[in-house]
Amino acid sequence: MTNLYSIVAILIGIIILPIVLIRWNASSTIKPNNLNLPYKYNIFKDQSNFGYVITLNNKIVIKQTHIPAINGVKHFESYKQTEAFASLVVYKLMNKLSPSISKFEVDSIIKIKNDI
Repeated sequence: MTNLYSIVAILIGIIILPIVLIRWNASSTIKPNNLNLPYKYNIFKDQSNFGYVITLNNKIVIKQTHIPAINGVKHFESYKQTEAFASLVVYKLMNKLSPSISKFEVDSIIKIKNDI
């Protein structure tokens, strides 16, 4: 039963976290990347596509040039969308979670970004 509660709590966190991060990023002048955290992200634009790198002690640990967890290659649509994914990955790393992004999280971020 405890495992069920843990799974439910994790799923609720996965559902709510992207909403909180995106709303916070959209309305806050303090970005998570500006805080004194060991993990940092940098958004880049290569030709016409956005991407991000996650660094730890100035060493690249993740480089993402397209939206993860979906079939095919779909590039990030904007700086804000890329930042939402990068922020989520940093959050997961800081909380010792797998940095993998699920299809559900991708759909949540894309839907929220389209609603803003």
